[in-house]
Amino acid sequence: TGERLQIYIRALLCLKDPELSGATISKYVSGMRTLSQIRGEPRLGADEEQQVARALAGARKVRERQGRKRKQAPVLDDELVDAVARIPTAVGSENDQLKVVTLLSIATVSRLDETYSLTGADVEIIETPGKLRTRFRMMNPKTEEGPTFKEVDCDVHTAGVFDRRGVCGVKWCAAHEMARRKRALKNDLFRIFPSIRKNSYAKKLKGLLEE
Repeated sequence: TGERLQIYIRALLCLKDPELSGATISKYVSGMRTLSQIRGEPRLGADEEQQVARALAGARKVRERQGRKRKQAPVLDDELVDAVARIPTAVGSENDQLKVVTLLSIATVSRLDETYSLTGADVEIIETPGKLRTRFRMMNPKTEEGPTFKEVDCDVHTAGVFDRRGVCGVKWCAAHEMARRKRALKNDLFRIFPSIRKNSYAKKLKGLLEE
């Protein structure tokens, strides 16, 4: 919501990072908005858009007065996320796996370590009237704390329909897309992204975007 974004902006201003410029704060907010769209959350209303714009303008002025240095924010630009989401792919192909594991990692705010090894058994489909929820059981190899569970919802859903075309108008719906791929597996023990390897992922994703 617009209120949550304003709180987020104020929280960033409270950080004592001398290189957190107004432009960087705008990048972080842009990343949060993109994440919200991917998750299927409703768009901001006109009044909320104006409030967020004013909050960002105020943040830039504060940082300019403080003479902060500029620093590139470590988030994906909207343009890059759009480019990945628009790539046409066949379910199960290597390009499809590259696309989906990238967007899923963004949607669930997860490391590649946690997403690329998911199997069908790690994905649970939960249908309720008008709503689809997918729950992911993720393991982080860098910790020994056991699995973590993350969920994504879609509030525009028809029971039994897992192809979002004509059903869900979200830019890229993680709930529907992952439900489709789970159902496409012949065995729940199979990996959803069998072609993805950590040591070649970045290079292959770059190649896909340059095609």
